[in-house]
Amino acid sequence: MGGKQQRGVALLMVLVVLAMLAGGLTWLVEGARQQVDGVRLLQQRVQVRAMEQAGLAYAEQALRDPAWRASPLFWQALRGQSLDYDFGDGVAQLRVRDQHTCFNVNALLGADAERAERQLRYLLGDDMAAERLVDALADWLDSDSDARLQGAESAQYLRQQPPRLAANQPMLETSELNLLLEPDAARQRRSPMLCALPQTTGWRLNANALGLEHLPLLEALYEGRYSRALLSRIVSGRPASGYEDAGALRQALGAVDDETFERLSEGLLLNSGHFLLQLSFEEQGRTMHSEFQVEALGVVQWHARVPAQQVRVKSREPMLW
Repeated sequence: MGGKQQRGVALLMVLVVLAMLAGGLTWLVEGARQQVDGVRLLQQRVQVRAMEQAGLAYAEQALRDPAWRASPLFWQALRGQSLDYDFGDGVAQLRVRDQHTCFNVNALLGADAERAERQLRYLLGDDMAAERLVDALADWLDSDSDARLQGAESAQYLRQQPPRLAANQPMLETSELNLLLEPDAARQRRSPMLCALPQTTGWRLNANALGLEHLPLLEALYEGRYSRALLSRIVSGRPASGYEDAGALRQALGAVDDETFERLSEGLLLNSGHFLLQLSFEEQGRTMHSEFQVEALGVVQWHARVPAQQVRVKSREPMLW
């Protein structure tokens, strides 16, 4: 009887030990798997940072090299065509967005603020949502404390959660819209025609970067003064290598008088100094995105073949696209 009890106890102890070993092995395997995943993620991040630097170097070379200005690929990239590259087990995608293909909200602060406000209302349409956005933007940017009918100033924002103050200065980026309207992570993607450039002296559109999808912006720029048929010539008449100068633009517009061409050219430029560089990397089922604000210094607005003298990266923002 005693022998059977001892054998039973021994068997129980063996089972306990086996269970402990199994649990320990599971813990070790899980820990090892987490370490491997961590190393792989670190490797991917290092690789992404290296590719970001390569993408920035590539963009800087393109903006500073005169030879690139004669290539249709350069102008196609400015008009939204992505540049795709295969590497190892993944794909990298580089996309350049000229920021002179949108309405600069900081124009609401400039000497021509009244006109800029009319242009923005024309662009957004005539409804309550547009009215609210324009008033809220104007109050957020201006330096006074007088709230418009559909706007708000610091007195109103301090009663909200979280409490905050109106900026009362130029907007740095359009994500600030979430501070003056209800937070919406997708607002920037749904409002691609709004941007925030450092200038407050009106806003211009780059005729070399516009597509037909930007015709509403052109119509708003001229407040409906010119027909869509005329404005579409700016896009459809453009050479593959872009407009080189004002003469090439006028030739594409056809038979327009001097006064019309002068008014059209007041809102345009042919060479931009502000860009968004968007980079995307996909490898082994993981996708990483980042966006850089890039400033090209020393460009000549009406001579598209003149490259930038210096390229400056202003900010980097991880993006969820």
